[in-house]
Amino acid sequence: MSEVSERHLVTQARNCASITASVLAQTLIKRRPADRSLSASFYEHREFGSRDRRLISETLFSVLRWWGWLRHLAPRQFVDAWENQQEDAKLEIPLAAFYSMFAAAWFLEGKNELPLAAEWWLNEARINRNLIHFLPKDASPLRRKQYLLPYFPPGKLEQLRNEDLLPEWCYKEIQLPANQNNMLEWEQQRPPVWLRIQTDEPEALYGELCENDFRAARHPLMENAWQLEYAGGNLRALKAFKEGKFEIQDIASQTVALICTPSAGQQWWDACA
Repeated sequence: MSEVSERHLVTQARNCASITASVLAQTLIKRRPADRSLSASFYEHREFGSRDRRLISETLFSVLRWWGWLRHLAPRQFVDAWENQQEDAKLEIPLAAFYSMFAAAWFLEGKNELPLAAEWWLNEARINRNLIHFLPKDASPLRRKQYLLPYFPPGKLEQLRNEDLLPEWCYKEIQLPANQNNMLEWEQQRPPVWLRIQTDEPEALYGELCENDFRAARHPLMENAWQLEYAGGNLRALKAFKEGKFEIQDIASQTVALICTPSAGQQWWDACA
C-alpha cells in the first residue's frame, strides 16, 4: 500500500468512526431516531462518498443490533451516560476508545470479510486478528459470540447472555416463547431490502444500481420484486427513484398486491395492517 493510499485509509477510518460515534450518541444517549440522526449527519457532511456512507451506516446499525453484547466493549463513560439516561451529558471520549467495538460489529454480522477501515480499527485496538476465526456462512447468529473471544479477558465472554440482545423492557411487555433463542436468532438477522420495479427498462435500472454500488437479485416468482444484497447508501438519492422507476417495498406487501390482483379502476384501502 502506497503512502498516499495509506494516509487516505487512515483519514477515512477516523472520519467514519467519528460520525458513527456521534450518531450512536444521538441514538442511545439523546434518544433520537437512528435513521433520522444518520440522515441529518450525511446531509451535514456531504463530502462523504457512497463507500463512506456504507461503512458508517452498516457499522452504526450493526452496533445497535448487537448492543447487548457490544456495550461491554464501549467506553465506560459512554455506557454510564446511556444507563443513567444522561441526555445532557458532555462526553469527552477519545475516538480510539470506539475502535474495538466498531470492528467487532462487523464480525458479528457474519460477513466473513472486513472493509479496510474496519481492519484498521482492529489493528489500532491491538486485537490479535489471527485469533479470530471465521465461522461457516450459515452459522447461527448466536454462535457468533465466538468472534468476541479475543476482545475479552479469560472467563469474561461467558458472562455475555443471549437474553441481553433484547432490551430489558421486552421481557416486561411480551411473553417470550419457551425456546426464546429461536426468536433471538431472527431478531439478530438483518431484514432484507426489497424494491418494487416500475419501469419497462429493468436492464437500465439494474445498471444504475450497479454504478452506485448496489447489488440486486430478482425474486424467482415475481419479476418486479428485487432484493438488494447490499442496501447501504441512499436509494432515494438515485435518479431512478426520483423518476419513479422503483419503490422500496417489503416483499410481504408486494405479495399481498399479487394475491389480491386488483383490477384496473378499482380502489383499495391500504391499512398497513
